[in-house]
Amino acid sequence: MTADASFPPVLLDEVAIAAGVAALPRFGRVRYSVTVDSTNARALESLYAYDALGISFVTESQEAGRGRGGRSWTSPPAAGLLCSTILPAEIPHACLPAVGFWAALAIRGAIERETRVAAGFKWPNDLLLRGRKCAGILCEARSIGASSRVVVGAGINVNRPKKVPPELDAAWLTDGAGVLIDRTALLVTLLTQYEQSFDELLRYPTRVIERWAADAALDGQTVAVKALDGSVVHEGSVLGVGSDGALFLRTSGGDVRVTLGDVSAI
Repeated sequence: MTADASFPPVLLDEVAIAAGVAALPRFGRVRYSVTVDSTNARALESLYAYDALGISFVTESQEAGRGRGGRSWTSPPAAGLLCSTILPAEIPHACLPAVGFWAALAIRGAIERETRVAAGFKWPNDLLLRGRKCAGILCEARSIGASSRVVVGAGINVNRPKKVPPELDAAWLTDGAGVLIDRTALLVTLLTQYEQSFDELLRYPTRVIERWAADAALDGQTVAVKALDGSVVHEGSVLGVGSDGALFLRTSGGDVRVTLGDVSAI
C-alpha cells in the first residue's frame, strides 16, 4: 500500500475568486487574507457591521482556528480551504437546528462537483473520507429577538502537504482525487452551492435535516457517543435523526436523545 501523495502549497487566486462569485447576489463578497487568528473570530467581529450580511472571510492559514467544543482546527498554510461566511439574512430560530446540516450538504456537493470525491457524513456536521475527517463545520450565532445572525465556518482539508502535523490524523481530498485540487475553484463552487440552496434552509429547514439524514444513512448503525474529554457517554444503535437534528439511540439502558457529543461507529 503506497502513501497518499503530497502537493506543494498554491495560494488562492483573489482575482479569480472575485470574478467567480461576482454574479452571486447573496454570497458574492469575499474578504481574503494570507493569515488570521481565526476566520470565525473575524466574522463574529463584523457580524453587526452595516454591510456584514453575506460576507465570507477566507484565509490561507489560521493561528488559532477553532472547531466545535472549543477544539483547535489545524491546517498547514495554503493546503486547506478555510472559510467563514456570515449568512446573508437573519435566521429565524426555527431554522437554526438545520444550519449545520445545510452547510454539510453544500460542502459535500461542492467537493463532489470539483473533485469527484464522495465524502460521507458524520453527525452532526463533519465530513469523512475513508473513515477519517476531511472537513469540519463550526456554526456560531448571536440572537436578537426572534432571529439570529449566523456565521458558518468551514474547514476543508484539500491538498495534502508534504509535512502534516503528527496530531492531525485526518484525510485530505487529494487522498481520493489523486491530483492537485484547485482550491480557488472549490471555494467558488462552495459559495455557489450556498447561494443555490439558501432558500431551502429558510423555507424548509426540516426538509434539509431529512435530506441529510437520508444521505447519511445512519439508521441501524452501532455508534459510541463521547464527551469532549473522550469518555463514552452512550453506546447504541441509531434509531434516526429528529426534526431538530438530535440523534436518537437505542442503548442497553433505554432510548436516548443526543444533542451534543462526538459520534463514531463501532
